[in-house]
Amino acid sequence: GNEATRDKLIRRQIDLEEGDLITAKKLDSSRTAIERLSIFERGGVNWRMHRIDDETADVEMNVKETKTGSFNLKASLGSEEHSNKRAIRVGVDLEKRNFMGEGWDIGGQANLQLAKEGSQFFEAHILDPYLFDSDISANFSIYRRKQDFPEWHNTTSTPSIVEWGGVVDLGFALPQIDKNLVAGFEVGLEDISSKPIKARGDTKKERAGLQSILDKSFKSTTLQWFNFYLSLDTRNHRIYPSRGYRLYQSNKFALPGINNTYAFFKSEFETS
Repeated sequence: GNEATRDKLIRRQIDLEEGDLITAKKLDSSRTAIERLSIFERGGVNWRMHRIDDETADVEMNVKETKTGSFNLKASLGSEEHSNKRAIRVGVDLEKRNFMGEGWDIGGQANLQLAKEGSQFFEAHILDPYLFDSDISANFSIYRRKQDFPEWHNTTSTPSIVEWGGVVDLGFALPQIDKNLVAGFEVGLEDISSKPIKARGDTKKERAGLQSILDKSFKSTTLQWFNFYLSLDTRNHRIYPSRGYRLYQSNKFALPGINNTYAFFKSEFETS
């Protein structure tokens, strides 16, 4: 039933080897792993057994492929959270989750605010869950973000920040501990630029105080950061899960020795 999907995507999820003892546990775990790929219809992954004699049988996996591409277009008219200025916002999302039948996830998105001073966001990514047919996943993404801050009123112009960035993410499966456990490493590079902003105020002291805050808040710099994470995902389907759970813990940091302007450490834990 896999007309577009390469055989190897399915075979690497099957716990049975040639000559193994056929057990219900291995059949069920294999089916769940294939369903988790989310490239086949729900309920469209099933085993069929063909007995050869009393002790041997051939097992056949039947799948039914589903659409893995998506295109979304959105538009809205209204004001933002910190501004009463009305603007038109448009966005488009494109994604293909099983590109070339290789399981690659390729996509991008663009969000624009059609105004003289408006936010913008562009992003593109490619994910190979089995880099060079190994247990290593690789995700590459680039983005550009422009953000305006109209909530700052006592300035000669609206503050804004433009960011160009890229991220490389490598995930290493740890089947010796749990076949759903992944340890990953991310490295990111961002170029942040902001035009000098002048403060306004009734007094010199007032202007100096606000200018100090502006100078600290809006800086042009280059930022390098790293992230180490652990992910345990036992869900039976990534898009329509009906059982299982996901645990994710990350530690992201930008070292002060490498980054002269910004340095931080952030630890996060997510569960669903």
